[in-house]
Amino acid sequence: MRFGSLWSTIGALSIALYLGGANANANAVQWGVAISAYQSEGQPRSGGRTWSVWDAFSHADDGAHIADRSNGDSACNLASLDQWVADVDVLAAMQIQHVRLSISWSRIFPLRDEWTPNAHGVHYYERVLGVLDARNMTPWVTMFHWDTPLDRQDVWLTQEGIDNFVRYALVLVDLFPTVQHWITINEPRTVMEQGYEQGVHAPGERNRTLAFVVGAHFIQAHR
Repeated sequence: MRFGSLWSTIGALSIALYLGGANANANAVQWGVAISAYQSEGQPRSGGRTWSVWDAFSHADDGAHIADRSNGDSACNLASLDQWVADVDVLAAMQIQHVRLSISWSRIFPLRDEWTPNAHGVHYYERVLGVLDARNMTPWVTMFHWDTPLDRQDVWLTQEGIDNFVRYALVLVDLFPTVQHWITINEPRTVMEQGYEQGVHAPGERNRTLAFVVGAHFIQAHR
């Protein structure tokens, strides 16, 4: 049974913002939910988007890296704006006030050496944000939620990753001026440990030194 994109990814977050201290009444709590691009959008080659490291990781070895061999090809189908509208309408009926979402780096910049934003990707996120705005919901937008474009899969191992991310971040802020709350990198330690040291997340590396290199570059990208 499908409960909607915001439940089938990581579910409702009941502590998005808590105002007024431990004794505040229920009206002082602002409710929010959260999703990420790879977990929810689907259609990984639509609108000019190219694969990310998570697309490659989930398909590698006939899907053996994922316990149930699932992938993000369909996900919650939020690449279809109709589904996004339907899900957000459910949230509006529940009086949800905040939505955390992420932008797919490879939907904005599909190719490593191309720094002209993909118009289809920009338009898609403009519409996504517009749906929230029309329902008086506040977006909290994550710039990087683990889905490094496959064409840039090694950038975090070098200075290039720092430069690429800073440039990407500045472009996002310019493209989407209505967004007031930005999150730069989702759970950087998880990327380091599970993606580069333990190999259980994309890109599937098992090298502790690389994990520390990537972590250092995450920090330096906030200079």
